Amino acid sequence: MIWLVLLATGVVVGSPAAELRGFLDGQQLHEHCRPSPADELADLRSALCLGYVVGSADQILADEAETPPQLKSFCPPRTVIAEDLRGAAVDFLDRHPEAQGAAAATVVAAALSARYPCGADEGID
Repeated sequence: MIWLVLLATGVVVGSPAAELRGFLDGQQLHEHCRPSPADELADLRSALCLGYVVGSADQILADEAETPPQLKSFCPPRTVIAEDLRGAAVDFLDRHPEAQGAAAATVVAAALSARYPCGADEGID
């Protein structure tokens, strides 16, 4: 398991996007989330995608823990699972190819906000 973490770290740190506005840009995130079946690292890329999106969501939720619901960035239902969050990011990138040049964290935040807008009765407190 440790080798997987080290390899994933190497993929992120060694990528050219480390010189940009974040570790990954939207295009790289999209490539990780939709790896080619012929790619020897397809499973690793999928895991990196899922971890990145869930980690981004966790960070946003933690940062906004004391924020009133109407001001939160996104409000996922209590039944949301990690794969749902990943799907939101992939769908957003599919529909907004112009976002692929943005920092991946920004893309994830926009995707989650679009998929899970905050309403009066929904979301995690």
